[in-house]
Amino acid sequence: MSRILCVGGSVSNLIAAYNLSQQHDVTLIELHAEIGMPSCQPGFIANLKKLEPYMTEEQMEFLHPHPNESGFGLRSEWMTKLLALNAAQQGVNIHTRT
Repeated sequence: MSRILCVGGSVSNLIAAYNLSQQHDVTLIELHAEIGMPSCQPGFIANLKKLEPYMTEEQMEFLHPHPNESGFGLRSEWMTKLLALNAAQQGVNIHTRT
C-alpha cells in the first residue's frame, strides 16, 4: 500500500483523499485550525448527484440545498466539514494547523 499526501482541505482534495483511501494510506494536511473555516469555496453546486457517493442521505438533507436557476445553493463550510468527517471515517488521516 502506497502513502499519499494531500495538501489542503478543499472539496476536490477531500473527495480525492476519500477515493484514494480505499487502496492507499492517505494523509491530508490543512493550514487552518478547522477544515471548512474560513470558507473559501462558493456555496454552489450544479449537480447534487455528484455529492451522493460521499454523503449520507441525512447529510444531504442537513445541507438544505436551495434550488436556483443553474444548480443549488448551500452552506459550503458545512459541505466541506461533512466531506472531511466522511473522509476521516473512511480512513484518511487529517491534520489541521499543519
